Amino acid sequence: MPGLKIQNIFGKKLKDIYKYDAYVSHGTSERDRTFARMLAKTLEQAPYNFRLFLPDDEIIDKTNVKVISDTIKNRCKRLLLVMSEDYAADRMSDFTVQVAMTKANYRKDRIIIPLVIDRNCELPPVISHLTSADFTMRESAAWILPRVESALKAPVSNT
Repeated sequence: MPGLKIQNIFGKKLKDIYKYDAYVSHGTSERDRTFARMLAKTLEQAPYNFRLFLPDDEIIDKTNVKVISDTIKNRCKRLLLVMSEDYAADRMSDFTVQVAMTKANYRKDRIIIPLVIDRNCELPPVISHLTSADFTMRESAAWILPRVESALKAPVSNT
């Protein structure tokens, strides 16, 4: 089965094409940043060992849509979308979702993984059909993290 092997593309291994397993998109509030950092700290350690792209740590100009678009499309396999009321109000939120949607539609992959941290927050209409991970109850995190891990490990196409 091709999904179980690392495929060669022009001499490069699939795992080497993407530098990051996921781009973590979140709102500008301190609460959103704290959650994203906590999530990254958890998922970048054993037993998960994922590589996550946090724009706060790696992009100097967070308003540069070309850099953000290129990062999501070419350097990250998936988009972890931290959904909160603050994120819904952020003007870059729609942009990151649209970029990821074009990538997902082109490749026929499910690359957007919504993570809900506010009970009153609704997913944008274009991704309302996706199942989200509900982090509104802290005690359910131990149950949710293995499911997020499975979503991040799912094979992606290379076209």
